[in-house]
Amino acid sequence: MTLELVSQTHSELGEGPVWHNGEFYWIDITGKKVNTINKKGEESVITNTPSFVGCAVPSNDDSFYLGLEDGIYHYENGHCQPAGNFKIMDPALRFNDGKCDVRGRLWLGTMDKENEQAPIGSLYVFDCLQSVTQVLAGVTVSNGLCWNAEETKFYYIDSPSREIVSFNYNPEKLTLSNRNVVFKIASDAYPDGMTIDEEGMLWVALWDGYAVIRINPHNGDLLETVDIPCKKVTSACFGGEHLDELYITTASLDMSENDWKMYPNSGCCFKYRPGVKGFSSNTFCVE
Repeated sequence: MTLELVSQTHSELGEGPVWHNGEFYWIDITGKKVNTINKKGEESVITNTPSFVGCAVPSNDDSFYLGLEDGIYHYENGHCQPAGNFKIMDPALRFNDGKCDVRGRLWLGTMDKENEQAPIGSLYVFDCLQSVTQVLAGVTVSNGLCWNAEETKFYYIDSPSREIVSFNYNPEKLTLSNRNVVFKIASDAYPDGMTIDEEGMLWVALWDGYAVIRINPHNGDLLETVDIPCKKVTSACFGGEHLDELYITTASLDMSENDWKMYPNSGCCFKYRPGVKGFSSNTFCVE
């Protein structure tokens, strides 16, 4: 199981990996970019965003929906404009991680962008009618969200807590209940982005942890640790023709000169074959 470097770009804050139609996408939050590697292996910037970009998800009409600092935006053919009327009114907040469920709704959360210590954020769901539903409040740094294949469990990370939690999930009513801690990071690292494989196991990126870990959310077992030659590992998604490759994003934010000497590929993306398949990234359903 070897680790392969797949991008040459050193993102400041690489995040939000997505596999869509045979192509790999990721964002640079503070660098204000949406990047891609196409089917030919060519790397490029799709767009520069007007503010920090917390997430970028493709839609079923091949446009993109973006969670920017102050709201949700639609991007298509070089044009970026607000999607709906929802705005983040508190200047201390911005959107962070976001992902679509299998029904094509965009789940995205806000975070305390100043100190990453105050539980002033929320988790929202944005749908094709451009309505926004708040499903969680009291969040500090919204991160790492995914669902099991049966749509009965929702897994979530509020990074400063160092906890990966599960909720009972009702996809019809958009309700989350019975919060349960399924794993707690014991080191000084923070859980960041997350994905799920076909066996229902979670793959969690560790900020300040140099790794991605695979955990069993049913019994709390740590199943595997994938060492990454970067301090700040941010997220992961499954991709490749057979969805048997794990694409991993990292960050180079606040790197010292010594850090660069030790970890010269910080901010780049990696690929790992874990021996298990995952799921393709869901798209936003526009109708």
